[in-house]
Amino acid sequence: MNRPTRGADKIISAISSKLASESLKGGDRLPSEAKLCEQFGVSRTVVREAIQQLKAIGVVHTITGSGSYITDGDLLGLKSSLEFYSIMTGDTDSWIELLELRALLETACARKLASENFSKAGLMELKTALKRQAENQTDIKLYAELDVKFHQVLIQASGNKIIGAVLSSLENLQKKFSQDTYIDENSKELIQRNLQEHLSIVQAIEKRDPDLAEQAMKSHLEKAKKYLLQYIKRISSVADLG
Repeated sequence: MNRPTRGADKIISAISSKLASESLKGGDRLPSEAKLCEQFGVSRTVVREAIQQLKAIGVVHTITGSGSYITDGDLLGLKSSLEFYSIMTGDTDSWIELLELRALLETACARKLASENFSKAGLMELKTALKRQAENQTDIKLYAELDVKFHQVLIQASGNKIIGAVLSSLENLQKKFSQDTYIDENSKELIQRNLQEHLSIVQAIEKRDPDLAEQAMKSHLEKAKKYLLQYIKRISSVADLG
């Protein structure tokens, strides 16, 4: 049962080493399945497993009838790997870690959008995202998605592509957290709080005050983490009673 995985790991390690040494680069074609089988002394099943793993993390892509190629050096690999993690995970520790990551990255984005990357177009998109939230307060699932969307719009408007790639790739995990916490007896209160905090962020950006924008985002995410910890404690207590 474990042989295909060990063999696949050997192929993946060899390709990784070639990428690190730049003997393989973006756009290069990998050897055929037959040649990889011969080179590593493994079956076609093992080679295909290795290729599938490399595709899953965005290192290679396959063109039908042509073969497998090293992906060009962009953010695709990073996004693919994080998207897979975001889909597969969902434990409460991951939620907390995500909020801690967002607190580091999104405060920087809010600051940047309020200063050197300020634009009227970006501000308008952010206001539109907030307006859509306000108009959909009774649809919990949609509101949760629009909550995530608001932050994505802000990050995109800030102009930081790497932060955008990282956090958009974790969208599934963000939505899980958002939807689970809004489906709560205190959902109306949470939504009102969320709207007010988002409004404070927008107003700080509109004033072009980077310190205020950074603080508004930091406060918003700190409160989100505080509520998350309370929520985890409540669901743990219910589980214990069950």
